[in-house]
Amino acid sequence: MDFKAIVDFINERIPASKAASFNNETSLFRERLLDSISLTELVVLIEAEWNIKVEPYELVYENFDTVANLKNYLEAKISET
Repeated sequence: MDFKAIVDFINERIPASKAASFNNETSLFRERLLDSISLTELVVLIEAEWNIKVEPYELVYENFDTVANLKNYLEAKISET
């Protein structure tokens, strides 16, 4: 499964000063790479790209804090369908 859309989305929003240290384990919220607006945009992207519905109760730190967590969440979510 290709998660390039997520990585591209995040890379477009990372300040140049933090881009070099960004990886799949970087905390998107503690490092202030995403905020509430960009999280909403990310959810819209995920729903459109993978044709799934992100439920409100799934919008938790554990699912969305890192790219690795997002990949795990999406793999589990897609396997449900």
